[in-house]
Amino acid sequence: MFDYPIGILPPFNANVRDKICGDSYWPNDDCSLFMTMTALFHERIHDLKIANRVRSKGYNGNYDDVIEDDSENKLSFYWFATDQDPSSKFSKEFKSFPKHEDYLTKSLGQHIYIKSVDSRNIFIFYERFTFRLYHAVQALAYILFEDIFKEKPITDTERELLVALTKTSDVAYKKEIQKLLENESLKRYLLKSELIGMEKALRKKKYDDAMANVSSRIQEMQDCMNRYANAYEAKCNYENLAYALKAKMDEVEENTEFEDYLCSNKSLTNIRLDRNKISFIVKTFVNPYLPDDWDSLSNNGHIFRNHPSANSCLDDEKNLKLLLDAIFSRDHTLKLRICGYIEMDYFGSRVTSITGYNYTLDNPSLVNYVPNAHLNRHNCFGQNMNDILQQLSDGDMIGAVECCINVVKRMNVAEGASFGPFIDYIKACRGKCIVTEDGQELTCQEAVDYLKEKNNETTSDTAGETSVA
Repeated sequence: MFDYPIGILPPFNANVRDKICGDSYWPNDDCSLFMTMTALFHERIHDLKIANRVRSKGYNGNYDDVIEDDSENKLSFYWFATDQDPSSKFSKEFKSFPKHEDYLTKSLGQHIYIKSVDSRNIFIFYERFTFRLYHAVQALAYILFEDIFKEKPITDTERELLVALTKTSDVAYKKEIQKLLENESLKRYLLKSELIGMEKALRKKKYDDAMANVSSRIQEMQDCMNRYANAYEAKCNYENLAYALKAKMDEVEENTEFEDYLCSNKSLTNIRLDRNKISFIVKTFVNPYLPDDWDSLSNNGHIFRNHPSANSCLDDEKNLKLLLDAIFSRDHTLKLRICGYIEMDYFGSRVTSITGYNYTLDNPSLVNYVPNAHLNRHNCFGQNMNDILQQLSDGDMIGAVECCINVVKRMNVAEGASFGPFIDYIKACRGKCIVTEDGQELTCQEAVDYLKEKNNETTSDTAGETSVA
């Protein structure tokens, strides 16, 4: 069992942890118990809740009196420091695990006792808390909650996750967690857990702020009677605002159209919430919407010159022209993957990007996408900014997101300040950023070879033919 803490592994995050686990205790920010239990039980227990509690020495009552909630959907862990057998201090029937207690006692060099009450509440008694003990208890989840696994038996992948908790490093654990995350059900559960109730919570924040202002004005009336009239008028205005906001808040359902849209839109990834701000990354294809401008630039040829070397086949101007013509010309035959970071204020006051954003830091698959240089270099939305802000102001969140997707799709080939760096991004890309009409995914080198081969086939097919007037 590895004897050190492990933090949250994306896409697990603190928002989802707090929704599922409330104010549970996480020793040294070790969130393995939250991740392990969520991965194992999110499909086995509807509306899963988890509690992790630690009690200090000197507790004199019955241990099972500390049970906070014996709901069917809640799994609870209670940790007690003691050097004595705790069996006599339970008022309810409990289940023991003598074989596993003996094993842990010998392995960890201290007396360990484990008891289960109502098959959902687990009590762990120890002399010294260690992370080896913390991870070993999780590794016994299949034994501790065996009743839950009867209806839906444990899978091989889940079993490997529990075995990984007994290793001397966290490498295997991280690997097995990633395997479980290949299950769309778990990824969607984590995203849904973060988004559900989002809009109502945002409106509640507005409502709470307004009611706080009401209280402030009431106090001001009491302290400053000479300004009573003005303060009273302000109080009434804030009350009206609060009641209007509450009415709006009460109209919002827990699961809204916008939340479903975010969950199902395959063009969006890395969706995050921070108070009233929503951020995401758009994954899409370049829209070659200026073919006449491109023809002029391509014929001139200057756009292919004076770019820094990228140790790529595209350092050759002919290869660069061949590839870019296939992407941006009127008769384009290839599609270029492009991405862009977007952050917006739910209540319509701001939309922005981040210059120099590291796209692959949390999502390695974005190595197959080229950043939109207009956003990544200049954080500029052009004329689209006013449209997005208007849609946000009108409450059309889906329309605002769709407009942001269109912003990411577009690269103005005639705007040298952004398109020049965009070519540099393409040259530096080592992922499969090119997609053919029949769905093949290619690197830039593979795309150039593909185009040359097609050109050779065309030349070969027409060789020796005689034009007929």
